[in-house]
Amino acid sequence: MPRTVSATRFGTLGCVTALPRPLPHPAAGSGVTRRQFLAGAALSLAGLPLLAACSPRTVVSAFADPSPNEGLADLLALMRRAGGAPQATANAPADPAAALIRRQIPLVAGELTRQCGVDKEGHGPQDCTQAAEGTGQTEPTADAADSSAPRPGAKQVQDAMERLAADPQGAPGSAPAARDRSAQAHLMAGLYSGLAAVTEFPNKQRADQVTRDLQDAVSGAGGGKKSLAKELDRSLPGLLDRLHAAVWALGLALAQEDSPARAGIRDCADTLRVCRDAVAQVLDASQAAGGGGVPYRPPAGFAEGSRPAPTSGEQAVKYTGEDVDGIIAALRQEVWRSTSAPARRFYTVWAGRLAQPLSQLDAPLGLKTQEITLRGEQPSGQAAPKTP
Repeated sequence: MPRTVSATRFGTLGCVTALPRPLPHPAAGSGVTRRQFLAGAALSLAGLPLLAACSPRTVVSAFADPSPNEGLADLLALMRRAGGAPQATANAPADPAAALIRRQIPLVAGELTRQCGVDKEGHGPQDCTQAAEGTGQTEPTADAADSSAPRPGAKQVQDAMERLAADPQGAPGSAPAARDRSAQAHLMAGLYSGLAAVTEFPNKQRADQVTRDLQDAVSGAGGGKKSLAKELDRSLPGLLDRLHAAVWALGLALAQEDSPARAGIRDCADTLRVCRDAVAQVLDASQAAGGGGVPYRPPAGFAEGSRPAPTSGEQAVKYTGEDVDGIIAALRQEVWRSTSAPARRFYTVWAGRLAQPLSQLDAPLGLKTQEITLRGEQPSGQAAPKTP
């Protein structure tokens, strides 16, 4: 079976076509060791394949009506216009956001094609192929297709990705399976985070807003608030444990004062603390709304486990990058699991917020920020578990 690859923080990924099963959370309030934290992060990473990079020839159609997903078709049209910047000149340097968007386009096109499926000979429906390639008579339904409008910016692309992460749109006239909605939302959160690393969005105000929105959704009136409260009570304690562990770990990294990126490590630690507090606020609102979970208690402490603390500035950079990217992966895992639009939006935006300080570590790690299409990805060589 042919394998395709895509760039991530960890290099290239072999594509797998099996969709992962959701992973269980650690018990709420349990103590977390360094070994447990790293194992949890590895599970989050290993369980999520790069779906959009998979060859459509290996995928069976997920829909009864193989029509192109209108939401993805609109996003592709928007991305093609936003990424269509002219070549750099002495007076107009290259736009890193536009360059990254151009690298992300094949991933979105791959997801659109995957959802349409293929025939016995490995060919997709013509409408889907044309939508993925931006050719033929298939036109997006949104104003993204208006060629007379000014070229959209990266923020407009991020807004569209955020919408598709929060409320994955299926093919017209058919209802995508829950797993396909989750796969698309998970991809959108990764693309959004990748783009956040080269932009100033989401900003603090946006992160605060999605936090308030989720608190309001779980504590306000409405028949769905109890089911949302139960979902959050299952999800947030384990995520909060990981955030506590990551904040602790970055304290060890900051102890290495000779680090070439100490300011970036400090910014990562500060953003992790704010994210931890936001998750704690939402969990408090959820438990007050009657989620039924055991009241959360932070872990009593952390043990070093099998991963030694960094002993040099260079090690501190790598140590921080792994921990923060692991939290982004955990947030994307929650996007996969959740059935709530406000919750998916919350996880997506906070993944983007963490990608911003993390990008300060790219250069010391020998990476190019504008080439990292997805944040929160599995390391090279790890395969996703097979789906029964």
